[in-house]
Amino acid sequence: NYRDVRVRVTHIRRTLTAFEMLEEADALFNDGNLPEAMTAYESLRVYNANYETEHVRDRLFQIYLALGLEELDAPRPTREDVQRAAELFAKAGAFRPTAPEATREHRLAQSYLEGASYYDQGAWDMAVARLEAIYQERPDYIGGRVLQLLYTAYIQSGDQRKLADDLYLANERCRAACALPVEDKALCTARIEEILP
Repeated sequence: NYRDVRVRVTHIRRTLTAFEMLEEADALFNDGNLPEAMTAYESLRVYNANYETEHVRDRLFQIYLALGLEELDAPRPTREDVQRAAELFAKAGAFRPTAPEATREHRLAQSYLEGASYYDQGAWDMAVARLEAIYQERPDYIGGRVLQLLYTAYIQSGDQRKLADDLYLANERCRAACALPVEDKALCTARIEEILP
């Protein structure tokens, strides 16, 4: 039957094209060209979502996770870098929902973004809660930026507590700031002396 032959030929052509697309994507991946490999794998998924599904999903997971980590490894990552990283980790997690590394990295990035937002708003206790959790899990997160934000948030939270006549918690916050491994502890030391003369 002519129609059956035509359908089979079309299927063979589509399979051959998918095979070539996968070979190109794999070559880009193996060369370390992750952004272009990502585009190639995603194009293959659009062209034929059922072709080598597990292989493509595995590669996209690896790519999204690696690109997210690259965003955070920049010399001085900005909040926009962390936002892009969070989005990339979420995409990685979509390909492997039970992968602990993608889940952890996404959670840390989201917590940082929330903590930084609270910091900007002057919601010091909320900033401390988010930043402290990150610092306890990964003290050097984002090149140590969390440490600096946490130090300032402790001091500012202590100042707010002092203004509210909660000297005990003000002292605790400033002592927590001084316990952090920052180079200059003059500010937290001065605050402790102001609270408890």
